[in-house]
Amino acid sequence: MPCARPTGAASTPTVIDPKWELVRQPRVAGGLLRLKERSVSAPTYTAALTVGELEASYPVYCKALRILIRDGVTRSKASRTVCWSRLETLHHSLPRQYRDPEQLFFLLSRELKPPS
Repeated sequence: MPCARPTGAASTPTVIDPKWELVRQPRVAGGLLRLKERSVSAPTYTAALTVGELEASYPVYCKALRILIRDGVTRSKASRTVCWSRLETLHHSLPRQYRDPEQLFFLLSRELKPPS
């Protein structure tokens, strides 16, 4: 975490919010420091998960898919979600233990459909 120590102050650093960075201004006498706002980007999901981590979160992915179905999301829209891709990865890694997300979507939508 970035810290700034004012000259002549106690040794305790001043903690600055991580979305701000310290920038040295060359034109100012003595090289004074000022804060400049950092551009904060949206989080990306690029960290590769292990099969064990995917297996541990399987109930969460199924719950998310169930919520999507309950909210009336179509299969094509559901296939663009994180939970779908994680369920797909699990199915491709361990096909005998985990169902295909399309099959899960069909089974859950049939289960959640109100009786006629």
